[in-house]
Amino acid sequence: MKIYNPQQLSELDKLTMSIKGISSLNLMETAAEKATTELLSILPSSTPVVVLCGMGNNAGDGFAIARLLNQQHYQVEVFWLKFADQLSADAQANYHRLPAEVKVTEIDETQTNFELSKQSNYIDCIFGVGLNRPMPKFVQAIIEDINQKKGLKIAIDVPSGMYAHQANKPNDIRFKTDLCLSFHAPKLSFFCSENAAFLNDFKVIDIGLVEDHNFSTPLTCHYITQNDLLKIYKPRQQFSHKGSFGHALLIGGNTGMHGSVILSAETALRSGVGKLSVHSNAITNQVLLTRQPEAMTTNIDEDLSLNLAEVLLKDFDAIGLGMGLGRTAEASEIVSTVFKNIQKPVLLDADALYVISKNEALRRQISPKSILTPHKGELKGLIGDWQTSYEMLDKVKAFSHKYNVIVVVKEAFTKVVCGDQVFINTTGNPALATAGSGDCLAGMITALMAQSYESLNAAILGVYLHGITADLALSQESQESFLASDISKFLGRAFKYFECEQN
Repeated sequence: MKIYNPQQLSELDKLTMSIKGISSLNLMETAAEKATTELLSILPSSTPVVVLCGMGNNAGDGFAIARLLNQQHYQVEVFWLKFADQLSADAQANYHRLPAEVKVTEIDETQTNFELSKQSNYIDCIFGVGLNRPMPKFVQAIIEDINQKKGLKIAIDVPSGMYAHQANKPNDIRFKTDLCLSFHAPKLSFFCSENAAFLNDFKVIDIGLVEDHNFSTPLTCHYITQNDLLKIYKPRQQFSHKGSFGHALLIGGNTGMHGSVILSAETALRSGVGKLSVHSNAITNQVLLTRQPEAMTTNIDEDLSLNLAEVLLKDFDAIGLGMGLGRTAEASEIVSTVFKNIQKPVLLDADALYVISKNEALRRQISPKSILTPHKGELKGLIGDWQTSYEMLDKVKAFSHKYNVIVVVKEAFTKVVCGDQVFINTTGNPALATAGSGDCLAGMITALMAQSYESLNAAILGVYLHGITADLALSQESQESFLASDISKFLGRAFKYFECEQN
C-alpha cells in the first residue's frame, strides 16, 4: 500500500473527481459515510458525541458525520472552532445541512466560558493533512483539555496538530486519539516514534480514490500489507530438492556470544533454506549441532579468520555476517576477507556493522544490494545522530544511495530503505524487544536471499514474517515471557499463511 504526502493526496482527489465525474462535495459525502459506518461500530449510541470542527475541509467531514450520526439517533453536539474568517466552500455546504437538533457551539479565541461534557466521546475534525504550522493557542488549549478526558477519542484522517508528512516539534500539542480513521492510506507520521503517545491505533478507510497517477512529486513510501507479500512469496514447486532452496553461510558466534549465530541458524533453517553452514568456533559448533543437527559447520580452529578464505571458495548462495562476531582485530579481518572474496550481496548484522562503521574503506567494498540490519545504536554508528524520525529517514536514504545497500531500520515499525524508497512493516509487537531477536531476523533474511529472493524482497518478507511470529505468540505467551528462541517455533505458522493463500 502506498503512503502519500498531502500534495499527492490532493492530486488523487482531483483525479478521482475528474475520472468519476463527481464534485468535491460528493467525495466529501462518501468519506463521511464511510467514516460514519466505522463510527457506528465503535461508539455506543447511549453516550453523547462531541464533534470538533475547524474551518477547512476536515470540518466539512465533521459536519457531515455529525448529521449522519444524528440520523442514527445519536445525541450529537458540534464544537465549531472558528480560527479563520470563513469556512471552505464544501465545509460551509455541510454546515448548512446540519439539522436543527444538532447543537452547534461556536468558539473563538475570545471565548472561555464553554464547558465540555465529562461523559462524551469525541470526534476530531479540526485540522487535516494540510496542517504544517502550530495550531492557534485557543485550539491547543481545547485539545489539551479534551486529552485529559476519559471518553473515546477518534480522529478523522489525521489527529489535529500532527503533521501528516513532516516532523512535529517535541512540545507541539496534538489530539491524543484512541483511533484514527485515515482516508485512503495511512500517513507517514503514524509510524514515527515521536507521535506514539498521540496515536494508539489507526484504520484505513477506502473512499474510492483512483490509484494510478503520475505525481508531480515522487512516491517514496510504502506500507507493507499481506497482499503485497503474496506477490513476493515463492511457493515451493513439487519437483524440487534441497539444492533448489540454496546454501547459506552464517559467520559469527565468537567467545561470549555463542548464542547469537545459533539463533540465526535456527531461524534460517526454519525459513526454508536448503542447506546451512555455520562458520564459528568449537564451542559454538558443539552447542549448535546439539540443538540443530541439520546445520553443518566449517571451522575447526578458535580463530575464525584462519581458514575463512578457503571456506568462501564454496559456492554459497547467501552469506550472513556479524552475529556475535566480536569487536576485535580478528572481526575486522573476517569482514575484510568476506568483502574481498564475495561479489554477491551479503547480510551484515551486529558486530559486522560496528566494524564497517569504523572503516570507510570497508564500507566502500560492500557488494551492491547487500542488506544491513542495524538497531538504533548501530544505526547511529553508521549515519550519526538525528533529532526526528524524518531526519533519520533522510540520513538512511542518503547512506543507502551512497553505498548502494538496503538498510533495515529495526524499530517498532521496522523500515526497509532502498535508495529513496521506504517500506514500512506492519507486523510485530514489543515482545520482539528481547536479546537475540535481531539475530533471528538476520538468519531469516539470509535464508530468503539463499532461496533466490532479490535482496529487497528478502528484507521485506523477512521483517514481515519476523513480526508475525510475535503476533502469533501472543495467543500463548505474554510479551514479557517471549524469547528470541520462540521465534523459530512460530515461523512454521507464519509461513503457513502464505501457503494457504496461494492455494
